[in-house]
Amino acid sequence: MPRPPRRIMPRRRPSMRSLRWVLVSLTVTGILAGPVPTAGAAFPGTEGRIAFVRKGDIWTMEPDGSDQVRLTWNGSNGNPMWSPDGSRIAFDRWTSADGLDLWVMNADGSAKYRVTKRSSDESDPAWSPTGRRLAFVSDRRGRRELFTIGAMAPFGHPRRLTDAYALEDPWIDHMGDFAPAWSPLGDAIAFTRVIVDDPGSFYGWAYVLRIVDPGTKAVTEVAAGIDGPVCPAWSPYGRRLAVQDSYLDYDHDPLTNNVWTMLPDGSSRVQVTHFAEPYTPGAGCPAWSPDAGRRIVVAAAPTETSEWDIYLAPSGGQTDPLKIATNGTAPDWQPI
Repeated sequence: MPRPPRRIMPRRRPSMRSLRWVLVSLTVTGILAGPVPTAGAAFPGTEGRIAFVRKGDIWTMEPDGSDQVRLTWNGSNGNPMWSPDGSRIAFDRWTSADGLDLWVMNADGSAKYRVTKRSSDESDPAWSPTGRRLAFVSDRRGRRELFTIGAMAPFGHPRRLTDAYALEDPWIDHMGDFAPAWSPLGDAIAFTRVIVDDPGSFYGWAYVLRIVDPGTKAVTEVAAGIDGPVCPAWSPYGRRLAVQDSYLDYDHDPLTNNVWTMLPDGSSRVQVTHFAEPYTPGAGCPAWSPDAGRRIVVAAAPTETSEWDIYLAPSGGQTDPLKIATNGTAPDWQPI
């Protein structure tokens, strides 16, 4: 049965093991340690190459893990996202002078250009279906909010879509919105918001999966929980969302993160991966294959000692994920 949207409130003082898991979860998802690896939309097409991050640089490879090619060389890049026609990759890059900014390059790594240049952090790019605009996260007003901007020069002025100052308590420094994903239909951007329910408790925060209309800015809540869902990714025709989620509560040991799919209203949940070792990161942010979403690619660390590797799984969850590459995160699949 799908879980209804709700806020999760603390029921008792957590154990030290639960505290350790929350610290791991926050670090992996970026609430305590910078930007989260974002998901996005799989635009319809045939299966091209998979972009991913390895040690701060962006690589691409074939879907079977072969022919791995490095596209960046400065060790400070993240969140590669393929354009709808598969010809370009948007990503974020960190510099000591300006923090995080949005960049775009060709599929082979050539013709890199910078989209934003501010002292604030601009990250988590997501393409519009036309390839003309990028949704992204910015803390230019102090908290992380969603904006859009032109993907090619002249870029124009960013347009703000969400208001993180509707949240009343500043207890968590990076409280706000992250991981936007623009629907292939163009009429919705899914994202995750971090809220604070109880400022007096370490466990007083929750993740809320929301959808914003990029035209009217109207926001709809889809699901909420202390454990997720986060990192929404649209299927190629916008029929389903894939998310990272687990079941963490205060009366039972937490399970590891896994990939689930659901309808855009949060119903009809299907578990895709079945990593089961507690107190491990498990699955990261998912991305669909462009060919009607038959498969999902995801980075995962299934055990407490394992590295982040990249796996393929059938989107219906029928079989175990297949490891295709070692030492990689934030995969995204090229439509061609």
